[in-house]
Amino acid sequence: MSETDELWGGSLVSVSFDPVAWTLRFDVEVLESEERRRYELVLDGVTQWHCTRDIPLPWTYAELTEVHVSEKEDAVLVELVLWSDDTSLSARCSAVRVDQVA
Repeated sequence: MSETDELWGGSLVSVSFDPVAWTLRFDVEVLESEERRRYELVLDGVTQWHCTRDIPLPWTYAELTEVHVSEKEDAVLVELVLWSDDTSLSARCSAVRVDQVA
């Protein structure tokens, strides 16, 4: 799932959850060579979602420092690290995709 590599170092702009489809959407803005690109990281078939924050607020932005995707049995595990390993969003889902939106 190397398609998530392009999200590293981007800014997490928003997170939305669809409780009917059980889908998580993460909007990410990446600045590369002075060009801004927007991506949507979509997690379908979410069965678990967990957030942990260890870095005090307020933040001026939320850096998406790392994105880890792995497969385990019949699920996909996703971890988004914001600044440090102790501040992250993690989910268990059935599928992951990255769409460039701008």
